[in-house]
Amino acid sequence: MLKELQIRDFALIEHLQLTFQDGFSVLTGETGAGKSIIIDALGLLLGARASTEMIRTGRDSTLVEGCFSCSEGAAVVLDQWGFLDGNGCEEIIIARDVNAAGRSRCRVNGRMVSVSQLAELGPLLVDILGQHHQQALLNSQSHIAVLDSFGSSKFQQLKQTMAEEYQRYMTAAKQLASLRQDERERLRRMDLL
Repeated sequence: MLKELQIRDFALIEHLQLTFQDGFSVLTGETGAGKSIIIDALGLLLGARASTEMIRTGRDSTLVEGCFSCSEGAAVVLDQWGFLDGNGCEEIIIARDVNAAGRSRCRVNGRMVSVSQLAELGPLLVDILGQHHQQALLNSQSHIAVLDSFGSSKFQQLKQTMAEEYQRYMTAAKQLASLRQDERERLRRMDLL
């Protein structure tokens, strides 16, 4: 869940700080009020493509920062990246700035990350639904994660065990394929000699 969003020098916005409460949040307003600009800034924060056109006229850079509650999926990804060091995760602070030269810097909890990492982490933190956007439930790739989220802690442990066993199986299968390839190569070499 998005808890706080700060935007500086983004399009028409000089400085904006939004604080969100628990539950459902909606941005409403008249045409031209800036709703889309806020959503674009949030998209930039979550890994969208950056453009120097996003920078407020007369400024050298733009900065967007957000504080998010750490979801279980986001904690797994951060742990895989080595960001948690065995510690839990309650909040994630993401910052992204884009300068006039088109260079973009991204940070998660103060550590530099790539834009592709932001794009991987973003959907685990927030789901932006707009007038012409597909809902996450229509994305068949998210169905298993939604279903799995209803499982008990015992189910989650079994799922983790299964994932580890599957990884061991795949490693063994690759080794077997490599050995078979080596044997075919050895026989081919013997025929050649």
